[in-house]
Amino acid sequence: MNITTINDKESLDELIDRVQGPGASKNADVRAAFLKLNPHLADFAQLPAGTPVVLPSNSTAAPVPDVRTQNAIAQTQQAVTVIRGDLDAGTARSKANADATTALLNDPKVVDAVHARSGAEPARAGVLQAVADEQKQWNDTQAEIAGALTGFEETLKNWNVPPPGGGDGPTPPPDAPPVGRRRAVGSQ
Repeated sequence: MNITTINDKESLDELIDRVQGPGASKNADVRAAFLKLNPHLADFAQLPAGTPVVLPSNSTAAPVPDVRTQNAIAQTQQAVTVIRGDLDAGTARSKANADATTALLNDPKVVDAVHARSGAEPARAGVLQAVADEQKQWNDTQAEIAGALTGFEETLKNWNVPPPGGGDGPTPPPDAPPVGRRRAVGSQ
């Protein structure tokens, strides 16, 4: 079941035309069916903007997402923003640590000391390689997580988008889990 709301300063005819298509309000059968779904619209002039209106299944209007769904999506988007910020900060710290370690191992005094001890150069080179390998692994992990977050953000943006051509309302993307989604009685 799709739901929309009454727009500010909208007449009943304008509402019906908006959700059923231009001129639909002139068709007595369409108007009667619309009012049957929404008996509260009989006293339309007394209803405030924002009043919910049940849309027929053949409606062309985009449904208004449920407030709880909107809140959950907004909170999830905020959490994703925090996670992305923490990830970026962790990447910056990791890079700073790797840069500091590399700078220390490449300091001329350290290099001179290593050359003064026979057999120490392979250990220095090994540490430099380990630092480079660790930084590459962190960067790869960060890129993978950032890609997953981007995909998740796209899923959130599209969560309440109705299927192309209207239909029975907003549906989650095909790969989204059914968690928290309720179906209307009698639907499959």
